[in-house]
Amino acid sequence: MSHDTNHSRARVSSAEITLIRAQRLRLALVNAIVLLMIWSILSVFVYILVVNQTSSTLDQRLVTYAERLRETFIHFPLSEPGYEERLSTPPKVGQTTFVPYLHELNEIAGSDHAFQWAVWRAKDWKLLSNGDVTPPLESALLIDAKKSDVKGFFNLHVGGQTYRCMQITSHHTGLVIQIFEDVSAQREVFQRLLIILLFGGVAAAILSILGGYSLGLWTLRPLMAARRREREFTADLSHELRTPLTVMATNLELLLRHVDEPLAQHLPWIEGIYRETKRMTRMTEEILDMARLESGGFVELVDIDVSELADEVFALYEPVAVEKGLALTVSLEEAVHCMGDRTRLRQILFILLDNAIKYTDQGTIVLQTQVRGNFSEIIVRDTGIGIRSEILPRVTERFVRGEPSRQRTTSSGLGLSIASRIVEAHQGRLILKSTPGSGTEVRVRLPKGSAYA
Repeated sequence: MSHDTNHSRARVSSAEITLIRAQRLRLALVNAIVLLMIWSILSVFVYILVVNQTSSTLDQRLVTYAERLRETFIHFPLSEPGYEERLSTPPKVGQTTFVPYLHELNEIAGSDHAFQWAVWRAKDWKLLSNGDVTPPLESALLIDAKKSDVKGFFNLHVGGQTYRCMQITSHHTGLVIQIFEDVSAQREVFQRLLIILLFGGVAAAILSILGGYSLGLWTLRPLMAARRREREFTADLSHELRTPLTVMATNLELLLRHVDEPLAQHLPWIEGIYRETKRMTRMTEEILDMARLESGGFVELVDIDVSELADEVFALYEPVAVEKGLALTVSLEEAVHCMGDRTRLRQILFILLDNAIKYTDQGTIVLQTQVRGNFSEIIVRDTGIGIRSEILPRVTERFVRGEPSRQRTTSSGLGLSIASRIVEAHQGRLILKSTPGSGTEVRVRLPKGSAYA
């Protein structure tokens, strides 16, 4: 098979290119959708976790501070009207009750400068606070203080600022206590986090589409290779069948033209039909054999004495080699075992010896078995025509023959391909070395059998 033919077979049609691009795009989009779903779930989880954790921590601090402040005012209630004047000395009421300084309230409550507090006397809604409360904020706080249904936590939005508030009504002292903190900065942090997660999702989707499209070719490569092998097999099979069918049709046409003549005069035409029929039958059997091997069937692994099996096959092929004028020798180590299928290993030996005899015109063929490390090896070495280096890597492919002279033989080009599949089914290796004009060495390396355990 020429280099040009091989090159043309490797080409990808425009329809296949379009199909590959469409499939790569689909894979990229599916990959992006899955990634976006994962990113969205993760982003929602992270955002809710951060917001809830921050709010929970703040609310807990508000509760702690509010309880301390409430206890302070139980022990030190506000005085009668006049406390708002904030005199330099606290006015006395009776002998024990007084209005403490603001800083004393803070010290007693456990001051935290992040918080502000406002205390209202319910009967006249007078305000005592630990900081500057702007008129808009004071008005908003007063509205909530007068609502009897306001309990616990709430958010207050005033002048572009957001406050987290907690309100306690102390019926014992007649006071409404409000603890609050400006959380505008935290809200901005939450918004930035949300923007980062959104832009991160968009960036991840874009990168996923680009990466998925690029990796799509790598993902589709096995499918493309399988499709190419299928196309090549169809082309090769049609090529291999065309020749015998043409020969048979031609001979039959000649017979039909001479039906009145004695049949004995046309035996060469009949022999040609018979020969090509046998060739097609053998090819069909080999193709079916190949299909069974590629489907994973027909291999039953048991302990096999490889040397004994090689000696049996040698006895069958020695007369064939002698008839062709070749010397067939053996070098068998004792008790070379492997885990294998006896029928399939016998088939490998038939294929290798048949090829060696077929493509060796003079010289020697050696059949050898040996143990090397954890492997048992079968070696067939000949002094035949050899295989060109550019063809050698492809000789285990279907319908590939190494030399032009091999094209003229009755070989189907499936022998080494079948042998290679059998070796792979045994989890072994088929190693070929060849020098054109000097010969070929085929080494079958198989895992050792239980006899070595």
